[in-house]
Amino acid sequence: MDWTLPLDAIDMERAMQLRAQFTACCGEIAAQNRGVDAVAAAIAKHLGHTTSADLPPPARPIWQDRVAHPLKADPAKPLTERAIGSIRSWPSARARKLHDALAEIEAILVEAENEAHHEAIYVEISRTYS
Repeated sequence: MDWTLPLDAIDMERAMQLRAQFTACCGEIAAQNRGVDAVAAAIAKHLGHTTSADLPPPARPIWQDRVAHPLKADPAKPLTERAIGSIRSWPSARARKLHDALAEIEAILVEAENEAHHEAIYVEISRTYS
């Protein structure tokens, strides 16, 4: 996905879906007290098909360095079941760090979505009053 603004309707829809996936994942992890089983299950359910290319540029290093690398996964490819399953053998502190990384990516996605909405509003106002 090209994350340059303004996003067209299809890109905006995809950006909103991606943000919703990260929000759901982080919410499920938090609801289960960030346990290793909850982290693995939520990532498998919501983020298993995510790659670094799906994310806006500011989120890519976080995905690469703090999500894919600790899972010994290729950030350019979807996460494998084996990589996600390895989380279950991690100490809780390491799983919490992974959850924190996902929450940072979620915040970046929310910001990108808000900027896209603001840009769309600005374009509409410009058209209306020009």
